Amino acid sequence: MVLLTLIIIAAGIACRLAPLGLDPALRKWGGSILWGSLFWYVAALTLPGRQRPALFALACLGAFGSEGLKLVHIEPLDALRSVSAGRFLLGQHFSWSNMGAYLLGMALVTPLRVCPNPGSGSGSAPIEERANVIKSE
Repeated sequence: MVLLTLIIIAAGIACRLAPLGLDPALRKWGGSILWGSLFWYVAALTLPGRQRPALFALACLGAFGSEGLKLVHIEPLDALRSVSAGRFLLGQHFSWSNMGAYLLGMALVTPLRVCPNPGSGSGSAPIEERANVIKSE
């Protein structure tokens, strides 16, 4: 799951910053969808083995919180937003439509999520494989 999280981070950075010749709308919305996906995987890493509703709630809290942070204008945040990295991570303009893109990103990666395998400690396995491990024990 860590590898998938790193892939999403790399894809998001590439989508937004790399000179790939992407349409501006694809860069903007692709990055927002990947941002929502990233929060899903961060939630799954933070709460391993939890049910999807708990992961969804935590992912929404993080993603929507990051969007809501754009409404907060205090000196330290505005100073951070004045540099490229801060602008990239925090954003500048609140948008309700971004929340829809975050939800879409979470929905797209939900079927890809893997769960900790109870039979092998820290490894990961799809739910079907976990069921087979439990049956065979």
